[in-house]
Amino acid sequence: MKKYIYLLFAIIPLISFAQEKILLLNQNERIEFQISKEELFIKFDSKNNKQIEENKSLNYTKISNNYGIIKISQLNDVLFSERAKSIKNHINLENIEVEPVLIYSDGVKQICNGEIIIKTSEDLNKIFNDLTFTFIENELFENQYFVKFDKLNTFDLFDLVKNLQKNNQVEFIEPNFIRLLKPHTNDPFFIQQWAINNNGLLWSTDADMDVDDAWVHSTGSGVKVAIIDEGVDLTHPDLINNLLPGFDATGNNSNGAPNANNNDAHGTACAGIVAAVANNNIGISGIAYNAKIIPVRIGYSNGLPLTDLNRAWVTNNNWIANGIIWAVQNGADILSNSWGGGSPSTTITNAINYAVNNGRSGKGCTVLFSTGNYNTNVAYPATLPNVIAVGASSPCDQRKTQAHAITKEAIGVVPMVQKLML
Repeated sequence: MKKYIYLLFAIIPLISFAQEKILLLNQNERIEFQISKEELFIKFDSKNNKQIEENKSLNYTKISNNYGIIKISQLNDVLFSERAKSIKNHINLENIEVEPVLIYSDGVKQICNGEIIIKTSEDLNKIFNDLTFTFIENELFENQYFVKFDKLNTFDLFDLVKNLQKNNQVEFIEPNFIRLLKPHTNDPFFIQQWAINNNGLLWSTDADMDVDDAWVHSTGSGVKVAIIDEGVDLTHPDLINNLLPGFDATGNNSNGAPNANNNDAHGTACAGIVAAVANNNIGISGIAYNAKIIPVRIGYSNGLPLTDLNRAWVTNNNWIANGIIWAVQNGADILSNSWGGGSPSTTITNAINYAVNNGRSGKGCTVLFSTGNYNTNVAYPATLPNVIAVGASSPCDQRKTQAHAITKEAIGVVPMVQKLML
């Protein structure tokens, strides 16, 4: 008997320190998330925003005006429910909601905010008859809806999704995850354009694309490239003559411009690589310098400095899909996406399929996705079979292993521009 008692006491600490997990299915694919022990998502009335931000006892990172992430350390040996209770008591404000931060296998953090995307021919009031919700019908995909619930926590939302995935009247249903992505090619200057032509001088090998040779045949005239990112500087002197009207899927009505206060330079850098104006004595030359850029904003940074490891790019499934669809419907030939990561999403995949199958008046858009600046496994959506995965390489013709790098990433548009000109 003593042996079993000792064994029990040995197991209890392991249970306490074990990583909490939560499971979901996506098109019959099993998706597993770990629940972060160090971070919690909090949501509160906007009237308390200033009080939360100025609370010196909280290690708080703002995501939006009424929600953000608290980093904790002293509670990482207890279950989420206990951590949430402790934080609520510490903040001591009415209507505080605390949700887990979910970590996908590739390290991307995802958060439920009481929202789902569902495709069904069934009456929503019948499906969600005991819940308070609002919804918006998708204008493009028949019977697809964006649904927001009133105070439905992550665990209840997962249970709802799991149960409705068994309903024959539901084609698909998934949480509309907030995704905290790490943007790729995060150097906003790109002043050393070795990828165009370097001749293997000094510190490099001949690892360029000989883009200047391609300019004999095409410089991108007549091609429209959608930069689907955190926005493009609409007044940049080296871009302005190549910019077309843009779109802000985040609902901030910026017409595709970034949030300048958050140092959101990533989309501008990517646009410059593709189509910075040439022969103007300003900045750099784009690899397709007569192509036109369509700026599409699908996210924004959380405002932390570029050197902060917790800096992230805030977006969600719905914004991403809407941005892709808008770009297709507004004449984009190529969709350049220098981002990726997180769990597979039917909503996002359907939008990509729409671009590939229906873009360019039925010819199909070319869709590129970044594989990142780290020599690791390729992440979704670059793993999809109908997109082109573009990686970052070094001046020595090796796959990059550092995040802040001068790279050839996103310039896979070169052969695509040439092809479209033929």
